[in-house]
Amino acid sequence: MAHAIFTEPSDLELLQSKAHLVKVAHCIGANTKSAKGVAPVKEMLAHQWQVGLGTDGPSSGNTLDLFTQMRMFANFHKTYEHDRGLFPAKEIVALATKRGAKVLGGTIEIGKKADITLIETDSVNMFLIFDAYSALVYSANASNVSDVWVNGRQLVANKQLVAQSVTTLRENLAQQMTEFVEEAKKRSEEVI
Repeated sequence: MAHAIFTEPSDLELLQSKAHLVKVAHCIGANTKSAKGVAPVKEMLAHQWQVGLGTDGPSSGNTLDLFTQMRMFANFHKTYEHDRGLFPAKEIVALATKRGAKVLGGTIEIGKKADITLIETDSVNMFLIFDAYSALVYSANASNVSDVWVNGRQLVANKQLVAQSVTTLRENLAQQMTEFVEEAKKRSEEVI
C-alpha cells in the first residue's frame, strides 16, 4: 500500500490475519504537504503491518531525502499522537532502512548486495553526538553524506560524484526538460 492515510480501525482488524502480507510505504512529506492526513503508523505497527518510510516523488514532497522524512515522521507522529516518547530515534532509523527494505521485499543481511551510505560527523550540525540514532534523525541532512556505494560500486567519495559530473547531469536534465516542454506545447497546439 502507498500512503494508507485513510486507513480505518476496521481496516486494521480486517487485515490483521494477513498482517505479514500488508506492506505500507509511509510518505509523510507528501501526505503533509498535500494536507491529506497522517497514516496511523502506531496502530499499523501494533497490528504487525510492515511499514517503511518513503518519499513518494519529488513533485509530491519536493525531496527524495530520507533525512527529511525521518525528521518529519518524528515531529508529525509525536504531535499526532500527543506523545513525545513515541517512536524512539532507533525505531525511526529502522523505518527508513531495514523496515523499508522489508516493504520492498528485501532484507539486509550478510552475503546480500547492499547500498551503503556513510555519514560524516565533522560538520557543525552533527556536534555533539550523544546518540547516533538521534543524530541521524534530528541533526543529519543530505549534506552530511560523505560516501555512497550501490551494489558494491562507489558512486560518491568525499562528497563528490565518482563517475559523473554534476555540471553534465544538470545540462542533460535542462535539455530533457526543454524538450519535454516543447513537446507538451506541440501536443496542446494540436488539440486546439
